[in-house]
Amino acid sequence: MGYSFPPELAEKVRQRMEAFHYQSEDELISDALQAYDAMGEWLAQWKDDVEARIEEAGPDDAKPLDVDALMAKVRARLAVKNAS
Repeated sequence: MGYSFPPELAEKVRQRMEAFHYQSEDELISDALQAYDAMGEWLAQWKDDVEARIEEAGPDDAKPLDVDALMAKVRARLAVKNAS
């Protein structure tokens, strides 16, 4: 099946077909859609896992970020780096 792509996308398709030895645009698009679907499934599972861990976490499992202490460490490391 022939597709009409904008020039920039047509060039990317051509490059991918050549680099990965696709025989047709259909094959490339099919693999791309499968990869996109797999990524979406992985992200959905990751989101579910994170939400479950947040719900399971107790009050002592997470501590507030001490921004001042963090920035002091960053400044100290930068000072050492810039001194050398």
